[in-house]
Amino acid sequence: MPNSLVDVAAGAPNPMKLRDNGDDTVSDPVTGLMWQRTVPVTTYAPPDATRHCAALRAGGHDDWRVPSAIELVSIVDPSRGTPALDPAVFPDTPSTLFLTTTTAGSTTAVWLVDFSDGTLDGDANFPSSPRNVRCVR
Repeated sequence: MPNSLVDVAAGAPNPMKLRDNGDDTVSDPVTGLMWQRTVPVTTYAPPDATRHCAALRAGGHDDWRVPSAIELVSIVDPSRGTPALDPAVFPDTPSTLFLTTTTAGSTTAVWLVDFSDGTLDGDANFPSSPRNVRCVR
């Protein structure tokens, strides 16, 4: 059996079980991550995004950070587009590029998640291009 069929037979991909906590946070019981539910209208260059997440106080927590690429991709819903995630759980998410902390082949680029279609994109303009950010803990 091809690997993809074995993965599906073993339960992958995990069904979306995201839970709105009612305090501007969303929990993912599959990954154990907690997400910022709504994103700021402001876009941030990476150093500013790091400061923004570190200063975030949501759901009674103060240990927020910019997610890695694999973390951010974990909330992508490939059955949706524009945005490629559940709009009931993550309302008003722009269908744009979101920052991650994962470098993309060099120290001058990072991976971005494009929520118009859920794909990854390397950002050659790092660290100067302001982008959207969704904080995680």
